Amino acid sequence: MILLLIKIFMIFVSLISLALCDETDEGTLLFVQTIWRHGDRTPTETFTYDQTQTWKEGWGELTEKGMRQHLNLGKKLRSVYVDHHKFLSSNYKSNEIYVRSTGKG
Repeated sequence: MILLLIKIFMIFVSLISLALCDETDEGTLLFVQTIWRHGDRTPTETFTYDQTQTWKEGWGELTEKGMRQHLNLGKKLRSVYVDHHKFLSSNYKSNEIYVRSTGKG
């Protein structure tokens, strides 16, 4: 229930952010907000007819496919916001981004 409320709150904040954002006269990109969940991961627990007894990554961990998904997401974000829009520097600068992550749970 708490996770649902958090998700609803995040959507609400995103919509408010969109409503309050204004383009400058030049149409300059001022703000980017992205939200996503984890990529593919292993199950968090077993089930009755589970044929796979062990997962090399461990329970609830990203799989190789999940890691590739996030690598591709990073490449896409870089293509859009670094290469195309020049919104971010090509070298990492900690003052250009803010990242927040919830704990695994």
